[in-house]
Amino acid sequence: MRFLRRLAVLGFAVPACAEPAEGPAEVAPAEQADLEQERREAKRFGEMFEDVLPVLNETLAKKEEQPGLPERTYTWQEDQRSNQREINALLQKALEMLDTSMARDVRESIRVRKQQIREGREKARALREALVSARPRAALSALEKANPLVKSREQLEQELAETDALARQTEQEVAELQEQFAAELRELGIQISAQDIELLLDTVTGDDQVSLATVFHNIKRIAGELERITRESGESPEAARRYYGTYLVLLEVLDLAQRSMIRSIQEEYVPELKELGRQAEANIRAAERLIRKGEGEEATLRQNIASNRMTERVILLYQDHLREHETAMARANEDLQQLLRTAENTYQTVKLSAQLSELIRSASRDLQAITSLRVPPLRAFTNEAMREEWRRLSETLVRP
Repeated sequence: MRFLRRLAVLGFAVPACAEPAEGPAEVAPAEQADLEQERREAKRFGEMFEDVLPVLNETLAKKEEQPGLPERTYTWQEDQRSNQREINALLQKALEMLDTSMARDVRESIRVRKQQIREGREKARALREALVSARPRAALSALEKANPLVKSREQLEQELAETDALARQTEQEVAELQEQFAAELRELGIQISAQDIELLLDTVTGDDQVSLATVFHNIKRIAGELERITRESGESPEAARRYYGTYLVLLEVLDLAQRSMIRSIQEEYVPELKELGRQAEANIRAAERLIRKGEGEEATLRQNIASNRMTERVILLYQDHLREHETAMARANEDLQQLLRTAENTYQTVKLSAQLSELIRSASRDLQAITSLRVPPLRAFTNEAMREEWRRLSETLVRP
C-alpha cells in the first residue's frame, strides 16, 4: 500500500507485502457494495495515516528537544515556552487530521438534508401565503402572463406540490441516513439505540461525541498498525522507540480532544444556557407585570409565560445532561492521565530496555482498557413540544 511505502521513507522498517492477485472472483451485488465501502474506508485510513504520521513525528521531535532548551529567553532564540506552543499547534493539527470517518460524513449528509427540509418548509409557508391572493391563470392579463414575477394560482399550487413532495423524499433520506449513522457509530464504539439517534443529532455535544469517538477509533488503528510494523520489522530498538514515541503523542492528542470537549461545556454551552434561562425569567417577570397593570392581552401574555416556563424546564434538563457528560469525560480523562504518565515513563525506558515485546504488548493492553466509550443517558421527553424546544436550544448554542 502507498502509506506503507511512505512509512519506509519516514524511517520505519516495513516488511514486504504480497501484491493482491489479479482478477478477483465475482461477488453478489450486496457483497460488492460492502467491499466497495471497505475499499473506500481503507483508502481514507491510508491517506489519513500518510498525512498524520509526519505531524506525529515532528511533534515527537519537538518533545525530545524540550528538556535541552532554556526555560525562558529574552531573545529570538527558541525556549521551552515557544517550543511548547509549537507542540500544542502540532497536536491540534493532528487532532483535526484524525477526525475523519464515515460517521462524520453521514452526519454531515444528515445536517445538509435537515437544512433543506427547513428551507422547504419555509418555502411552502410562503407559497401558501401567496395562494391566498393568487388569481387563476384565466383571470390574468396578457401582460401579467408574460411577467415572470407574476404567478398564477395554478403555478403556485404546482410549485407547492413539488416542494411538499421533495420534503417527503428528503425526510425519507434522513431516516435512512440515521440508520446508517447508528451503524457507523457502533463501528466507532458508541452504543446507542435507534430511538436515541435523533436526540443525539439534536444535542449540541453530539458532534463533539462523534469527533471524539472518531479520533479514538483512528488512534487505535494507527497504534495497531505501528505495533504490527514494529513487530514485523524484528522489534529493533529504533523501531520500538519510534513506535512508543508515536504512541505517546497519540495519547496526548486524545487528551487534547477530551479537554477541548470539557472546556466547551464549561466555558461555552453551560454559560450560554444560563443566559438563556435568565432571559426566559426576565420575559416571565415582564409578562406578569403587564398582566398586573392591565397593559396587555392577558390570554396571550399567559401563553408567553407558559412558553417561557417550558423553556426554563428544558434548559434545566439540558444543563443536567451537559453536566453528566462533563463528569463522564472528566473521569475518562483521569484514566487517560494515568496512562499518559505510564507512557511517558515507558518511552524513556524503551530506549534502554531489551524487553521490547512485553512493553509493546503492555501499551496495546493499556489502550484497549479505555476503548469503551458510552454516551451519557439521553433525556426522555414527555411531549413533542419539549423535544422541539431542546432542538431549538441546540441550534441557538451552535449558532455563530
